[in-house]
Amino acid sequence: MKRNSPPTKACIYLDQFAISDMVKATNDTIWFEIKEALEEAYRRDKVFCPASYEYFIESAQATFERGKSFEYFVDQISDGYSFKTEFEVTSQLISSYIRKNSVTQNTYLQTYPAGILSNTKKHNKLEEANKAHKSLIKKATAPVNELRKVTNAQKIEQKNKQQMISSMKIIKTFSFLARLEQVKKTGILKPVNDKIGIKSIPNWADVIIKRLLEVHNFSKKELGKLIVEVKNHNFDNIPSLDIRNTLEVALAIDSKKETSGDQMDISRIATGLPISEILLTDKKRKSELIEFGLDKKYGTKIFSGTKQDLPALRTTLVELCEK
Repeated sequence: MKRNSPPTKACIYLDQFAISDMVKATNDTIWFEIKEALEEAYRRDKVFCPASYEYFIESAQATFERGKSFEYFVDQISDGYSFKTEFEVTSQLISSYIRKNSVTQNTYLQTYPAGILSNTKKHNKLEEANKAHKSLIKKATAPVNELRKVTNAQKIEQKNKQQMISSMKIIKTFSFLARLEQVKKTGILKPVNDKIGIKSIPNWADVIIKRLLEVHNFSKKELGKLIVEVKNHNFDNIPSLDIRNTLEVALAIDSKKETSGDQMDISRIATGLPISEILLTDKKRKSELIEFGLDKKYGTKIFSGTKQDLPALRTTLVELCEK
């Protein structure tokens, strides 16, 4: 595996479906042609494809042998990198923005932890973690999914939809602001767990604030700057929070049912979209990203696995080879 990808090298985020389809592709398919174009672009030092936490979790659903084949393929094109977790990326982005530090590949990437899916014990632990995640999301979203059965049967005019989206994006910053203001006032973070069924999990805002305090050593003055930033601009200048907030609002308005897969998609896109020149995701997520202008905002070409997109993806990879 190579390391230290130069900034001129294009980062490509591969959704799990793309990895799977390329690994199992036969030589008479479009996915085989895409795989060949991608590998050639990598050999020419034009692209690299970091792994991700979501890739490990989802790959563990496959058989052990298939998981190993996924890992071998990603090993060859990752340059030895994987994306950091969403919380790590978010806290680093906040710190860099408030302190006016540069955002680089290292903000998003870390050394790739090789040998995960080819290790039986680690593979099994990931499989268990995936099942637990699905169960937790199912319980957490059960009440709102029941409500969506009724509300999503109603059509929303585009003008009203945009107003709803703007309002909901602001509302979702309130809990974060409340926790920030409390910590700034008292100087102490007293974590509040969210209850899902009989299970308690850390509040998302607390996790971010805890990292800001303990990892980035945020002062009260810096917390104050962050409070002013969120009040004035919501999450617009913090890419991972901006993307998550937008997609969660889209999910709340448009979806009839929220699943663990939706949350996995949002997490992968929140960390992968800002530094990727190309991002592969499903048709629904692609539609949302384009509708809300996130592709243009972050300068990323979005492709899905549809028959219409795949030839264009192949062409784009071939053009990268020729640059």
